[in-house]
Amino acid sequence: MRYCGKIDKDDKGQEVFVIPVQVPKPGKLEQSWEPGPVKESKFTEEEMKKITAGRKK
Repeated sequence: MRYCGKIDKDDKGQEVFVIPVQVPKPGKLEQSWEPGPVKESKFTEEEMKKITAGRKK
């Protein structure tokens, strides 16, 4: 998500970064050895079967 900060100028003409304050929302815990699906994954199940890099034979 994007929350649209901006760059303004103060009274002296100096650039000032304006960043909205937000409450952090932590994601669910995922263990590195048991990750969930990748968000917006672009591979179909058929394509995933063809990816062999890093797999034990």
